[in-house]
Amino acid sequence: MTNVASGVEVSGVSSRPRRSHAAAVSQARRSETAGRRSAASPWSRSDLVKLAASYAAGLIIIVVAWYGGSGDLDFDDQAAWIALAVLGAVIAAAGGALWLLTGLAMVARERRSVQACIAALYGTSAAEVDEINRTAANAVHVTADGMRRYHRPSCDVVRGKPVRPIAGPRNEDLLACGMCQS
Repeated sequence: MTNVASGVEVSGVSSRPRRSHAAAVSQARRSETAGRRSAASPWSRSDLVKLAASYAAGLIIIVVAWYGGSGDLDFDDQAAWIALAVLGAVIAAAGGALWLLTGLAMVARERRSVQACIAALYGTSAAEVDEINRTAANAVHVTADGMRRYHRPSCDVVRGKPVRPIAGPRNEDLLACGMCQS
């Protein structure tokens, strides 16, 4: 396939998928994380239980500190209770941060899985797709064969796919991508 941006022949890259879309989706669903969580959430039930436990522990500590410090009028007597309340807030915040990091890691893992699936679908390696995308990165808008929308080169929708730059979206009757706001 010839890369439009550089005019260089890129061997081994087919512009047409070798497998059906259904086969690629089926392979993606069989990934190691498919049984761990629902398709709509990057978190498992155990992640949610851990989040709820950290929030509950933090709240209990804050309530105990509030109750303990409510009978003291002197700031020096309340300082230890304030420190305990801060500890409760830190525990709750740490649980929330770990929950978000777990979701971020799962999204990154799924993204790599989808990119590998796309590379397998087009019969290319990830390195070949990266090379094609690097040459098209200077383009204002790109698209791939079979797409009805144009995208920015940095858009997640075209990341990992063999793309080609386009001269003007209106020339090819393409719609703008809703994700990258092209």
